[in-house]
Amino acid sequence: WLAGSQHLVYHCCSTRCLSCHLAKCLRRTWVEPRQPSTGRLGPGFSGRTGRVRGWSRGVCANPTAGIQMWSAATWVWRHRRAITGGTIVAGCAYGAYWLWRESESLEGVLLRAVLRGNEGEARERGMREHFERTQRECDAVVVRQLARLRAQLARLLDFKTLRQSMKEEGSEMSEVRWKQLQSISIARVLAAVYALALLQLRVRVRLHIVARQCLLRSKGMAPAEDEDERLAMLRFLSVEQLTTDGLQEFVGAVCKSVASQLEQVPLDRELSIAELAEMLDSMRTAVEHTDGASDCLPPVRRVLVAEAEAEVAYGAAHSASDLLLREVLAIGRSEPMRILLGDLLEDAFSRLFRMLPALYEQSPPLATDATPRVPRAPPHKALPMAKLVPKLLSLMPVVLADEPSTNELQCSMSADERLANFCWSIFSASSG
Repeated sequence: WLAGSQHLVYHCCSTRCLSCHLAKCLRRTWVEPRQPSTGRLGPGFSGRTGRVRGWSRGVCANPTAGIQMWSAATWVWRHRRAITGGTIVAGCAYGAYWLWRESESLEGVLLRAVLRGNEGEARERGMREHFERTQRECDAVVVRQLARLRAQLARLLDFKTLRQSMKEEGSEMSEVRWKQLQSISIARVLAAVYALALLQLRVRVRLHIVARQCLLRSKGMAPAEDEDERLAMLRFLSVEQLTTDGLQEFVGAVCKSVASQLEQVPLDRELSIAELAEMLDSMRTAVEHTDGASDCLPPVRRVLVAEAEAEVAYGAAHSASDLLLREVLAIGRSEPMRILLGDLLEDAFSRLFRMLPALYEQSPPLATDATPRVPRAPPHKALPMAKLVPKLLSLMPVVLADEPSTNELQCSMSADERLANFCWSIFSASSG
């Protein structure tokens, strides 16, 4: 027993690790019986007596093992503060690490959410900048095409040739000729307002569709265009057909509406400002509305889809602009387009009617000045139709003036918020 105690003291002193010491102690406490395979004695047997050391089998069967276990327990008790403190420190460290890891993951989630929000805002801002540049380009295109549009209406509603023929034929006093001149003078005013609105819509709808396609290509969401697609896009954007001879059928419908309203109006009838505005407003009904089937478009809306229909029927459906042309047809026949066109025309004609008092002054308004002057003529003043004809002929250059600063109708139409919202709906349809 004394020798075993000395061995235990030496062993405990030389042990550097508590876990190693406990493992050795537990390994020595197990008492194994005689090994049946070899016939040798196990480590728990005495070679001298052939009996198991101790009074029972197990941990307490070996006195040396009990001493070792007691020594380990004493060592643990002696170092309990260090063990407890180390355990607490380790637990706090792990808890701090767990909290840090969770906070890092939460910050990551919040950071990703913020980055996604910033990316969405940047994408929206980029789209808005692209849209605003397209809007400015639309304004520039409209201004450049006004001269050609004005020349087309002057050719279709040529009063100079009529007056020249009246002089040559000696029919300057012919009532029929004056009726024709009267119809031309009023039709030029109405057609100019309609042509300005149609040009605005024609340019903006198609240009915003192409701008959306270009934005999708820049994002890699649409295939790159080849030479055929580029040429198809240029044909799609071209307004030459509209500004050169695309209004011939429409001008005929306007002249028909004007002639039907002037049949019962004699040349010597005097019209006040309110009566002239009411007569012009009544002439709009046949142009903007139709009494036929619900799927039949009125003349003013037919202009918006006639060109696209002709291109599709001609064979453009097999070209790269097939989908774009079909989108134009869908937009031209849509209810939002009907509402927008009606709103634009109401605003444009209201501004035109505010120009009428200037016609009743001594001198007609200048063709380069579109700003309504303060009327010096009283509202009840009336003039015969024969005197109003030359004054009405001077209004078309005012409505279709090239200079934006002097063209009130064009500036107000370009800055209309309803038109901008409609164009944004087209531009952002699939570009987000």
